[in-house]
Amino acid sequence: AINCRIYKYSLTSLNAVQRVQFSRAIEQVLGSEGQFLTRSVVLIPLVMKNRMMECLKAWKVYSNGS
Repeated sequence: AINCRIYKYSLTSLNAVQRVQFSRAIEQVLGSEGQFLTRSVVLIPLVMKNRMMECLKAWKVYSNGS
């Protein structure tokens, strides 16, 4: 977990259908490299940072990447 980043995001701006679609999109981004820590927190390798940010921006989802 040394070269990883935690992303916490909020889905309050999305409706129920969009939340399901977003979850599927995030699963595709994470693949086998990333990991869900909670429903709204993921752990990703730093090499995936740009892909993750693009996904969050495309969905207009607020993120607190740390």
